[in-house]
Amino acid sequence: CPFIADRLAAMKMESVQPYELLTALPEASKQQFYRMAKFDYARFAGLFDLSPKKNLIIIGTSHADDASARLQRDYVARIMEQYGAQYDVFFKPHPADTTSAGYETEFPGLTLLPGQMPFEIFVWSLIDRVDMIGGYPSTVFLTVPVDKVRFIFAADAASLVRPLNILFRDATDVEWMQ
Repeated sequence: CPFIADRLAAMKMESVQPYELLTALPEASKQQFYRMAKFDYARFAGLFDLSPKKNLIIIGTSHADDASARLQRDYVARIMEQYGAQYDVFFKPHPADTTSAGYETEFPGLTLLPGQMPFEIFVWSLIDRVDMIGGYPSTVFLTVPVDKVRFIFAADAASLVRPLNILFRDATDVEWMQ
């Protein structure tokens, strides 16, 4: 993002994404990091390798009411209809969300990821196997390549909180879903 790049340059800082730092670690150090974070890399890499399809991740949210939970379900249905034939679809629920517990049954082909999993570590570790990511606006989008974010459940970039609004204001490949 040009705005963030300008700010970092003004502060005389170099921008290195967490997934780049993780990738640069020697294998023994990566394994130590995964142990410290209680992250089972082999398990999740195995999920991504179960089929030859590309991998898509939907990021969920928490819900204040039934209408919010229904809206999330409708978004997931739309993603499954639009992309389910070409992608293995993974849904990452918000840690406080219990309404998505039946999604694997309701949406055949969808894999429900653990809500309490350290999601940033999941994405950083497996970014080379993630072909598309999207969902509710999230700070996760700050630490993944912008070109992997292909859909956001929002009206447009201007409706996002800062700095997401700046990061996505010129993104031409993002589908805005409402």
